Amino acid sequence: MSLDVRTIMLVFSALTLMFSGLLALVGRYTGNVKGVGHWALANLLMASGFAFSYSFSTTLPNQLLWPIVAASVLIVSGLCLQYAGIQRFKEKPINWKFVAIAVAAIFFSGIWFTGIHNNVTNRAIVNSIVFGIVFIACARELLIPAEAPLRIAYWLTGISFGALSVLVFARAAILWQSSTESYGLFQNIPINPLTFLGICLLQFSTMFGFVLMLAYRLVGELAKLASQDPLTGAFNRRRLEEEALRVQARSIRTGKPMAVMMIDVDHFKTVNDRFGHQVGDEVLKHVAKIIETTIRADDYFGRYGGEEFCILLPSTAKDEAYAMGERLRQIYADTSYLFDGQHIHSTISIGIADSADVGTEFKTLVQAADKALYEAKQAGRNLVMQHASVAMFA
Repeated sequence: MSLDVRTIMLVFSALTLMFSGLLALVGRYTGNVKGVGHWALANLLMASGFAFSYSFSTTLPNQLLWPIVAASVLIVSGLCLQYAGIQRFKEKPINWKFVAIAVAAIFFSGIWFTGIHNNVTNRAIVNSIVFGIVFIACARELLIPAEAPLRIAYWLTGISFGALSVLVFARAAILWQSSTESYGLFQNIPINPLTFLGICLLQFSTMFGFVLMLAYRLVGELAKLASQDPLTGAFNRRRLEEEALRVQARSIRTGKPMAVMMIDVDHFKTVNDRFGHQVGDEVLKHVAKIIETTIRADDYFGRYGGEEFCILLPSTAKDEAYAMGERLRQIYADTSYLFDGQHIHSTISIGIADSADVGTEFKTLVQAADKALYEAKQAGRNLVMQHASVAMFA
């Protein structure tokens, strides 16, 4: 049974149109994930372009085949929107200059080789080259280092775009070697059905790859929401305890100490009572921001409850933890800010415990650091207290 180009186009157009509707529907519920709308519109344009191609009549002279120019422009616009959607998905600005050049190249070459210098073969060669360049641009955006599992989706989609570029460049080379002006889109020659079938299958692969990219991104967003304090952006208590298990295992394996720092905002109830809970929330966000800019990349920071924060310090002894806590306390004490015309200034107290004194169990470390924090409060607040120092009070 021979493959028919018109049938391939019709099936591809119908499936792409359905995929466009699916992405348009999904795009309404993807929140902050960008690029979905671009891909939905891209598939709509490609479906329209192939549907337009289906209506071509090979009995008409070349100069009357203007619909092929419109179809080519629709298809390349769809491909360029895929490229734009990838850039938006990666939260990069869209390279509209590249998009405009690609669309203009297809449009003006179509006019030239259809109405001015009739040559169907050259028009097909130029279209293939421009399509290939767009495919390469898409592959270049995706074949990059990325965090797992998003890397799998990136590379699957990128490889599909790379294969598409190879296929259309091969088509251009074969047409160039043929040196004939009698080429027709629906001629019964092997290059037509084979290349169109390959292009359609690989385009479906890029579509499914993008869906996989979208799925991994949404799963990541959900995981982030499940492990993040919504007010401050810090880890929540559950996520902090999960990280503590990994740090504990590393500490036991390497023999290096670990430390815990408990931080509490001084007189936080007074701030809430005097200025209102909205100001209290701003204070907590301000504390979190300072902590995030002060701790090291390997440290773990979370909101433990209320106005209390916790920092998990891998490979850290109590003296090093104390120095960090003192620096953090001083930075916060030296800052003040305006909120809604009100001058806000507060301090923090910090309690520290390390595994050399109480062991690597996170719960025990937190209890010891909390005891040190309590003593810092009793001693006048705006202080850093180590668990070893607390022992002298007992």
